[in-house]
Amino acid sequence: MQKLRLELQRPHPAQQEIINEAKRFNVLVCGRRFGKTALLIDRMVPVLLAGKPAAWFAPNEKYFDEVWREAKRLLAPVVTRSDSQKKRLELVTGGVLDFWTLHNTDDPGRGRKYALVAVDEAAIVPSERLRRQWTEAIRPTLTDFQGGAWFASTPKGKGFFEELFQRGVSDDEDWMAWQKPTTANPFISPVEVEAARIDLPVMVFHQEYLAEFIHEFGAVFKPATYYDPLGLPRDGYREATGADFAYTSKAGDWTVFITGRVHEGVIYITDLYRAQAEATVWAARLKQAPNPFAFIGGQESGIAAFLRKDYGVRLRTERAVTDKLARAMPAAAAWNRGEIRLPKGAPITTEIEGEALAFTGDPRVDAHDDIVDAIAALHHALLGKEASNPDVARALAGRY
Repeated sequence: MQKLRLELQRPHPAQQEIINEAKRFNVLVCGRRFGKTALLIDRMVPVLLAGKPAAWFAPNEKYFDEVWREAKRLLAPVVTRSDSQKKRLELVTGGVLDFWTLHNTDDPGRGRKYALVAVDEAAIVPSERLRRQWTEAIRPTLTDFQGGAWFASTPKGKGFFEELFQRGVSDDEDWMAWQKPTTANPFISPVEVEAARIDLPVMVFHQEYLAEFIHEFGAVFKPATYYDPLGLPRDGYREATGADFAYTSKAGDWTVFITGRVHEGVIYITDLYRAQAEATVWAARLKQAPNPFAFIGGQESGIAAFLRKDYGVRLRTERAVTDKLARAMPAAAAWNRGEIRLPKGAPITTEIEGEALAFTGDPRVDAHDDIVDAIAALHHALLGKEASNPDVARALAGRY
């Protein structure tokens, strides 16, 4: 009989402690680079080799693309079928590993049954959305196998993830929780962590490295205000599209367009486009977007010139003379006053709100800020000083 060999990373002592103490439902609050992803994959493998189904949930594809690739690599000797479209791995043992995003549905995993689920970067998912997805969709998938669950994330202030952590440290016999700083990973240099402590704002360091729930921090953007799509203003509005461009499809950032309309001082966001692709892929779409505007700096000036010359995009630009946080603040203030609103129940709302709530303005902390940049551009296009120019105002009003 042929023997197949899987090479897994040996758990470091803090990970092994967690494995030894685990219960049916587990919540791991940890600092950056603790090793949570490796731990979750380690917990999946025995279930899959036993021929049972498991599932990995993440805020959106950006957060599970790397995990998908790593899982395929580690499990390659026992994988019989890999479906990159459905993000599904089938093993020779009969085990199945499904990957789900949490940004475009209220019922991820509905109709499936799992012996184990992992919710990665749980704190990034908007709190009430995660609560609803867990109780109404994910938890029921565990019924057939009396399965278990893992929630793991760096903390992000108050929310459902913190509630789950509190349940884990309570006397509930089915739940367990841990709070592990970055330094619990012996492969991370204490000198580097100390350098981060010196460089970063105090609250950022306590959240990102000490894994503490900081309630005052991370609140550049407060929870969003929603509007009923049926009540979207149909006349008397001005419309624009805020854009943020990635330099290349291979970079870690994304090209984002956010379209919205302003009516009586309130911006209603109506559309989101996001792609990790070359400009030739999305330029035609941007040309169709109403009144595109972008802050331009460095290499982006070349992209702007290319869009105007080769695709005829009527792109308005302004030089980015401040940092991302400074550019975001006018939009954040409007957002927090309820003057930027998201469509209630729409898939784009979860994605936009998730990144906005996680935004700190510190590039060393923010994993992604493309959506925030696009919101800032949209707000500036519709309500900034430039928008008060009569010629620009007429362009924004267009045919409406």
